[in-house]
Amino acid sequence: MFSAPSFSPSDVEQRFLEAAEYGNIPEVRRMLLHIPNLNVNAVDYMGQNALQLAVANEHLEVTELLLGRADLARVGDALLLAITHCQEYEIVHTLLSKGARIDPPHDYFCGCDSCNYQQQYDSFSHSRSRINAYRGLASPAYLSLSNEDPNDYSRLSNQCKDYFVAHPNCQQQLLSIWYENLPGLRQQTTAIKLLVVLAVAIGLPGLAMAYWVTPCSRVGKVMRSPFMKFVAHASSFTIFLGLLILNAADRFAGTTLLPNMTHHQQPGSPQLKLDPLLLHRKTTTPFTWMEILIISWVMGMIWAEVKEIWSQGPGEYLVEPWNFLDFGMLAIFLASFSCRFSAMKQADLAQAYVYKHCKTLIHLPPEIHYFTLDPQLVSEGLYAIAVVLSFSRIAYILPANESFGPLQISLGRTVKDIFKFMVIFLLVFLAFMIGMFNLYSYYLGAKQNDAFTT
Repeated sequence: MFSAPSFSPSDVEQRFLEAAEYGNIPEVRRMLLHIPNLNVNAVDYMGQNALQLAVANEHLEVTELLLGRADLARVGDALLLAITHCQEYEIVHTLLSKGARIDPPHDYFCGCDSCNYQQQYDSFSHSRSRINAYRGLASPAYLSLSNEDPNDYSRLSNQCKDYFVAHPNCQQQLLSIWYENLPGLRQQTTAIKLLVVLAVAIGLPGLAMAYWVTPCSRVGKVMRSPFMKFVAHASSFTIFLGLLILNAADRFAGTTLLPNMTHHQQPGSPQLKLDPLLLHRKTTTPFTWMEILIISWVMGMIWAEVKEIWSQGPGEYLVEPWNFLDFGMLAIFLASFSCRFSAMKQADLAQAYVYKHCKTLIHLPPEIHYFTLDPQLVSEGLYAIAVVLSFSRIAYILPANESFGPLQISLGRTVKDIFKFMVIFLLVFLAFMIGMFNLYSYYLGAKQNDAFTT
């Protein structure tokens, strides 16, 4: 935006610049009228001329006085300055009425001599100029006053977003933020990074406790870096999935059934057997140590979601679709554990009743009707759904990989097209199904072959 001055301004030019900067309208008018050789394009030590100083300080009348003497290039720079810094509609309108416009930047991959030269010798200034130009083009003042249809700038907005992501300077800044408080790790090999991930996964309880006790210590600063946060969260979730897998494998041990208790037969008395529904599953009704660990992980994730809702607010929380998945998964886990606890409590009460009245029990009384309406069946169904949703959360981690991330994004967009195709397929299938039914309905009851009647 600013060009470095080739020489220092004279005393007259310095007074002229100061009058424009401080909005001294009489002095600016006097110097413009009585000093014919006055260099109105003179710049100060910052490379700003009188027009730019007047615009930056929002002096509208001084700006109007200077517009008749400034060249078109300076007018364009002043327009960009007025938009990006001031958002002053009157000044923008005045500059636009004098023919000033903001030229859209060239394409990022433009190979012209000017772009190649700027990117090669001063890439930072080139990036800044492009950002400022996009700010001016997308500003409300410029859109409202220079274009009848602001929708034309939606393409520029998308192009600007792509440029922020793809530019090497932006990537460099993102990488520096990603490896914050971890000097040297960025230059390490993949094997070293994998060892760091493994060490964090093994020492996660100790690291979490250290961060909780001393968050401002060296360990606390390291754990606050985005890389360590991602590794810690990914490791914790991986351990959680491992517990789900181990718990599923533990169920292969089967169930232990309480054998039918038989009343010791007295001479001349019949043998009394309990109803076969009276079963007590020793391995599934009580909570195992692995299931207690799963419950603790779920409680921790519920607390994390509560903190996220508190920090973001309910409105911002509900905008993200992934939060619906998290909320649903945790709610189903909580419902499953509640049913499981109820089942365990009722089973213990019913079993105690059986042991107390086993000598006189012939039929199931209403007190232990629990065995015919087992809430543990509901718990297991909810638990199975929650496990499926838990494994679907792996999609959180996949975008971090340069190979799986694009595949997941492509698959997500492909699924939408698949559903559209299925609608057309079902319409065609339904049409032929009705046609075939009408064709063979005549033989209904006349043939014994089901192939012609179903």
